[in-house]
Amino acid sequence: MLATVIYNTNGQHFRCEFEKKDGTLRTLYGCIKPKENSQGLKYCPKDKGLICVYDLDAAGYRMINIEGLKWVEVLDEPYDAIEDRVVIEDEDYADR
Repeated sequence: MLATVIYNTNGQHFRCEFEKKDGTLRTLYGCIKPKENSQGLKYCPKDKGLICVYDLDAAGYRMINIEGLKWVEVLDEPYDAIEDRVVIEDEDYADR
């Protein structure tokens, strides 16, 4: 599952594409970053099919729809060309 790839980044930067709840596609450049001085959410994002990530382009927290994930690319360095990178795609999306 692509969500596992994001959960296992351990703070590394990643890019991903996912379908938002309204049906639009979104590409996000981000990382999993714990909120400092936060009182937390009143719900568990995982229970609602979401992953809370930090969007590095928008400088804010965003939710990714787990079911809508199309691909994930884990980056060694921000925006650098990576020769040995692996893009992991959802099998159903790749067949389209």
